[in-house]
Amino acid sequence: MAAHIFNGAVLKMTTTVMVPTLLALSSALSLTVVLAQDKSFQGMTKTAEGYLHKPSGLELVVPKDWEVRPADVTKMFPALVLRRRIDSGETIEATMVITPLEGLSLIDVLEQELKVLRLIYKDEKVLEPVEIKIPTEPPRPAYRIVVEEGPELKGRQQGVVYLFTTSDEKKTWQVRLRATWNKTAKRALNETENLLEQFRLHPPE
Repeated sequence: MAAHIFNGAVLKMTTTVMVPTLLALSSALSLTVVLAQDKSFQGMTKTAEGYLHKPSGLELVVPKDWEVRPADVTKMFPALVLRRRIDSGETIEATMVITPLEGLSLIDVLEQELKVLRLIYKDEKVLEPVEIKIPTEPPRPAYRIVVEEGPELKGRQQGVVYLFTTSDEKKTWQVRLRATWNKTAKRALNETENLLEQFRLHPPE
């Protein structure tokens, strides 16, 4: 059973019951959780170069041109909110959430995500998923879903969702990276895609 987030509350979904989630509208979330002594950040531990999810060993090295923001996504799951300023003041708002994966495969997660996105944005706004690789060592299979709409639902924004999993011998986690931007920000998709090169795998703790 996969967990999703709606208006700050955690909701569980099966493959037959789909619940719209505010997580799909991540750039609209309020930013109120304070970074405590720069050590723990919504379940992520600060490292020399980024933030590490110790249970899975997944680290995101944060490039210098990305800003890590306080995240009021959920107090139950590790999360990061990032912002990148480009193109004369345009910004990319990105949210990464790591949730335990219980009894589902990456394909199951993809199917659920597509149903939720199509429910929110309509079928024609959600492009077909593309299978990609997260360039970790070893590489992780992933999916990219481009959405020709954004949280405002006014046709001025677009975004992307990346889905992949990471695991140790005992547990598997779903990683969901969602980013949105104004359509006038022409470099936004490429800049977001570059974030995928910043994931590192470490032995879980």
